[in-house]
Amino acid sequence: LNRLFEVNYLALSPFNKLDLVLGSIVVDSPYSASSVDLLLTRARALDNKGKRTQWHLKGGPEREQATELYDRAVRSAVLIYKKTSIQYADIALEFAKQFESNHEGSGDPVSSEWNRAAKTTSSKHSDLSIFFYDDALKIYEAEGNYFTQMVDCLLGLGKLSTIHDSAKSAEYLIKAAELSESSFGREHLWTAEIYSYIALMYEEEGANELASPWIRKSFCSCYKAVGMYHKALKAIYLHLRNIECNIDSHLANIPLELLPSKIKQLEHQKIFLICVNRFCLGRNHSICLLYTSPSPRDATLSRMPSSA
Repeated sequence: LNRLFEVNYLALSPFNKLDLVLGSIVVDSPYSASSVDLLLTRARALDNKGKRTQWHLKGGPEREQATELYDRAVRSAVLIYKKTSIQYADIALEFAKQFESNHEGSGDPVSSEWNRAAKTTSSKHSDLSIFFYDDALKIYEAEGNYFTQMVDCLLGLGKLSTIHDSAKSAEYLIKAAELSESSFGREHLWTAEIYSYIALMYEEEGANELASPWIRKSFCSCYKAVGMYHKALKAIYLHLRNIECNIDSHLANIPLELLPSKIKQLEHQKIFLICVNRFCLGRNHSICLLYTSPSPRDATLSRMPSSA
C-alpha cells in the first residue's frame, strides 16, 4: 500500500465507534510490523508522560496524542496481520486499557475499594474500552492458551460493566475467577485478588451474605500463596473483618493467625451438614472442600448462594 490511506470511521466497521473520539485520520504507508512497533513505543511514552501521580486526576494532552497513535497502530495491525490475529488482539487489549485508564479520570477514589470506574457514567472512553476488550477476548478465546490476556479482558469488562449492569459485572468477574483458578491454581495471589474483587463488589452492593464466602476464599487462597505476614493477606483480612462484622459473624473477632484453621473448621462443619441433608434427600452429588468454595464452576452467572 504505497499511498496515503484515509480511514472514514463512519463507513469502516468495526471502527465506526472511533469517530466519536478521533474522526478521520490520514495514515502514511507502506505498513510494516516495524512501523506498528514504532507507533506503540511512541504511544506508550506519550501516555506515561500525560499520566498524573493520582489516577483520578485528568491527564495531560499527551494522553489524547497517545490515543491517536494507538488508533493508528490498531488500524495498521488490521491491514498487516488481519483482524483475527493475535497481534491485533494484543494491540486491542493495550488500547482498551488506555481507554479504561482515561475513563477512570472521571472516577472518585472514595467510591470503591476495588473498582476505579465505580459510580461513573458512561463515556466515549468506557464504551470504546468495552468494545476493544470484547474484541480482544474473542480472539484469545478462539486461539486458546492466552489465559493471562483473557483474565485481563474479563477483569476490564467486569469493572466497566458496573456502569450499566452489576449482574453482568459479576458474570465477568466470576468467569475471570474460574479461568484464573484453572490456569494458575487456587493458591495464587492473582486468583486470591479476583476472589476479593467479587467479595468487595457484593459488599458495596450491600449483599454481605454473598460477599462472605468469597472473602473467606480469598483469605485462604492468599494465605496459601504468600503466607501469614504478606501485606496482601493483611489487606484481605481487614476486608474480611468488615464483611463478617456486617453479617454478625464471630469470624470478625478471630485473630489473623488463628483465622485459617477456624475457616477450615467452619467449612468442614458445613460439609457435614450438606452431606447429611443430601443423604436424607437421597441425592448423590460430588462435594468439594468448602474452605476453597464457592467454586466458580458451581456458581450462577451473577449470584452465589451463601450455602454453595
